[in-house]
Amino acid sequence: MKNTKLIGNIGEAKALSKFVELEIPVLLPFGDNERYDMVIDLKGKFYRIQVKTTEKITSGCIKFSAYQSYKSYTRYYTNDEIDYFILYCIPLDKLYMMAIKDITANDILLRIEPVKNNQKKLIKYAIDYELDIIIKNMEV
Repeated sequence: MKNTKLIGNIGEAKALSKFVELEIPVLLPFGDNERYDMVIDLKGKFYRIQVKTTEKITSGCIKFSAYQSYKSYTRYYTNDEIDYFILYCIPLDKLYMMAIKDITANDILLRIEPVKNNQKKLIKYAIDYELDIIIKNMEV
């Protein structure tokens, strides 16, 4: 079993690699004191990115925590601190991107399988948040 720091490093490395592949400049903060993990420069506009990584797929959903926790300390991210979450799912080897303004709970659930009762309202499908799609829409 990997420790949480290693799991986080894997996600950050995947996100960094993807941005380099897409020829998007990336700025990395010095040290470990910022609320964001990296900043991307997309056509002259800077976006603060917090990377979250998971190994959890349950009931047809990928689950990410939308907060920082350490022992008994929990801190939630705000619009003033980051612009986007990059979400990396280790078992699927996929990157997703979601604006912090779209986060409505403590956990981010991205559905990868249809719901059994055909519910549509409030369901966030992973395919709609794939990083390539979101970046392409931001470049327009």
